[in-house]
Amino acid sequence: MKKFITLLLFLILPLGGLAGKNIPKNQLSSFFSEYRYEPGVEMVRLGGLSAFFIKAMVKKELEAEDDPEAQALLNVLRGIRRFSVLDYEDASDYAKEKITRRLNSIFDGVELLMEVKSGDECLSMYGVCSESGDMVRDFVIYSPSDCALICLFGTISMRDLNTIVASND
Repeated sequence: MKKFITLLLFLILPLGGLAGKNIPKNQLSSFFSEYRYEPGVEMVRLGGLSAFFIKAMVKKELEAEDDPEAQALLNVLRGIRRFSVLDYEDASDYAKEKITRRLNSIFDGVELLMEVKSGDECLSMYGVCSESGDMVRDFVIYSPSDCALICLFGTISMRDLNTIVASND
């Protein structure tokens, strides 16, 4: 399934930039603040300074390696300015429904890069793709069936992502 999703992502991303609006960062920020203390909701938000220190630690570990995958990972990390992760799997059914409705409302009209459906499961990827299709900005992965949201804010090279994914096959 991972290979299938990756293949679709690389086939569809060059088509990006056609329509849709950018990722609504302000709405997402308000959303994270609103549900921060909801029981059963776990989240991690790292801003510029925290992301800088994590990237520095990872860079120190990976720089010694003479591996193209490690270099590609470093390049991807360099482009990420901040990120947020939300897991609401342990929330009450009412809270899950409320969070899902709110996220669907936030992403309504946002540029959908790809959507993968398998039975009841759905995975949506949002972002802003460059006209040439070689870069993606503000990449968001949202899976209501898994009760998960991952937001990577910054610019990511598709070539570097391809190197990482190809080495994990």
